[in-house]
Formats: sequence, C-alpha cells, structure tokens
Amino acid sequence: MYSLLSYILGKTEENPEEIFQNSKVKEFIEKCWEGIDPSTMIDIHTHIAGVQKDVTGCYVNETMDYPFWYPLKYIKKLVLMISSGVNPSSETLDADYVDRFYKLIDKMHDNNFGQSHNNPKACIFAFDQFYEKDGIPVPEKTGMYVPNEYVFKIAQEFPNHFIPVMSINPYRKDAIQELEKYAALGGRIMKWLPNSMGIELDDQHIEEFYEKMVELNVTLITHTGDEHSVDGGFLDNRLGNPLKLEYPLNLGVRIIAAHCATEGCYDHDGKIEAFRLFMNLMENPKYENLLYADISAITAFKRIGYLPELLERGDLHHRFIYGSDYPIPAINPIIQLQPIVDMGLITDEERDILKIIFKFNPLLFDFCLKRCLQLEDGDNVYKFSDRIFSTPSFLE
Repeated sequence: MYSLLSYILGKTEENPEEIFQNSKVKEFIEKCWEGIDPSTMIDIHTHIAGVQKDVTGCYVNETMDYPFWYPLKYIKKLVLMISSGVNPSSETLDADYVDRFYKLIDKMHDNNFGQSHNNPKACIFAFDQFYEKDGIPVPEKTGMYVPNEYVFKIAQEFPNHFIPVMSINPYRKDAIQELEKYAALGGRIMKWLPNSMGIELDDQHIEEFYEKMVELNVTLITHTGDEHSVDGGFLDNRLGNPLKLEYPLNLGVRIIAAHCATEGCYDHDGKIEAFRLFMNLMENPKYENLLYADISAITAFKRIGYLPELLERGDLHHRFIYGSDYPIPAINPIIQLQPIVDMGLITDEERDILKIIFKFNPLLFDFCLKRCLQLEDGDNVYKFSDRIFSTPSFLE
C-alpha cells in the first residue's frame, strides 16, 4: 500500500539544487518573490501532525488505524503522511514530520539563491480534543490531537521558522486557565475547527472565554465552511456556518476566517453559499478591524470557483492573510493545475514550472501559485496584493 500510494502521489526530489540549473524556473521563482520581504512573510495556517502518543502526546482517531474496517480513513492517513515526506512505519515519525517541514520552510527562499539566511515563518497549530459541553474529553470523537505543549516546544526549538498557535476547546473545565497559561508563554493566536471539535461559536455559555481572549488580545483563527480532512471522530458541518462568527465578533473577538468559507452551503434553508455569507460579513463596516481571512486551501479543486472574485476584491486584500494549510498543498490530487489554466488564471508555461517546483518544495509551490494567479478582465488585471504576504499589523 505504501509503495503504491508513494508512486501515485509522486516522489519528492532530494537534490533541488539541480532543478535550479533551469533558468526559467529560477527566474519564475525570483519574480514571485518580487515585492515580498521573506523576513516579514508569515504563513498563518499550517498543521503539525503526529501519531506517537507516548512520545509527543499526539494521536489520531483509532478508526484511521484499521484498514479492513475503515479503509478510506486508513488511506487518508497514509496519504497525509506520505505527502508530508515521512514514512508511516518510521519509529521517529513525529520528529520526521517536523524535520521535513522545517527544511521546506528553510529552502523557500535563501537556500535556493545562495543569499543570507532569510526565510518566512509558519504558524503551527496545536489541535485540541473533542469535549462535551460538560467539560469531559471524548477521545472517540476526537479526529486528531496535537497538544499545546508539543507545538510550543517545537517553536522554542526553531524560533526563526515556527510561531506556536494554541488550541483550547472552550468547553474544557480549565479552558480559561489554559488560555492564560499559553498567552503568558507568548501565544497570540487560537486555532479552532468547530466542525470536528464540536464547538458552537455562537454558544453564549462560552462568552466568558471570549471575553478573556479579548482581554489577552488573542486572535481566533477558525475554520469556515464545510470540512472533510479531520473527520475520524466527530463531524458536524453545520458548525462551520460563517454566520456563527457574528456572536464572537460582536463581543470584540478578532477573527481570521480560514479558507474564506469557500466550500459549503448554509443559512436557514441550506441554499446560500457559505462564501456569500462570509463576504457579507467582510463587507459589514463594523467588522472592518475585527474580521480577517486567510487564503489557505483556496486553490484546492473544490474551492477554485471563488478565485476570480477573491482576486478582484482588492478592497478587501488588506484583510486577507497568506496561508498554505500545509500539508494540504503537498497532496498532489488536491491541487489540480489544469482547471486553473482553463479558468485563465495561470498560463500553460506557469503550470509546467509549478509542477517542477512542486516536486521539491510544496510550500514554495503553494506560495508561487498564489503569487502568479492573475485575472484579466478587459483593461483590468487582478492579482493578490503584496500586502497579503506579510505579517498582519496586529501580530507585529
């Protein structure tokens, strides 16, 4: 199974320096970096993953370990591992994941061009367990778990590459104490995936938690729209409705809406696109300094239909933040370039160069793809603004 999936997903090149003998590839990457200072660039949305509970505390739902009973979930786990450049049978799998991730960031800019050390930083997510509203954790309903302790330890080890992002389910009995603890350790962002973690964002019972977030100036980055990846334990896509953001926004919580809600339909009859509900919130003047969004995963084949509008909305680009959703960009079948060519957003030549870049650095691939996206409408040309690829002011 491992060999077959490795063949299907493609093998990463071990010697990327050889690829840069291709002058077209080098020139293309240099052009993508024009106007961007890598030292101030931030990838706001990346995932740390692990399965070695006894070593790192990380685990995934047990359904992903049984190929006979849950073949699709088992294959999904293998795909994520292989695409992340690690061997599922490795005795140091969790450490291998971090090492691979670190090297990809380190080679995004300087190591490719022989310049001084100058790389972007990635916000790495912890991922809390599913909790019932009475404060009891439920491993059987938890899709994946990445402890805060582990993520903060990694960031401390690689401070020039990683920024720790805490994840605290607000239904925990010690939720506020944990929030205070990790905020005191420098945590400035909170990660939630309500659909999988069972969090009702508009639940008035967690108002005190929201108020503490505001007091500590902690920003919430939360999934919006439908979810498919973390479905091993619990999944309720009703919880991804962008309208649920209104309650914490009205309490003064600063929110980054992950993926711009580019998948799913909601509202009362389930017929309004999540993206439209999200855009209505973005266009509301009272949320100008509270609601932001990341552009992670928006080039996935299920989401690309919204790319033209996102490119056109230059009036909102000061509230968009770059995110890759790593390791998603490393999963070959999810990011399909030909449909993006067919939409007229990249050229055939750009597609071919991007395929080469993907082979040795999927993080750089994601960055370059989003940098070269271009929509031409008569005399108007629309691209993602340079400012999207720098650290937002509230995190400086």
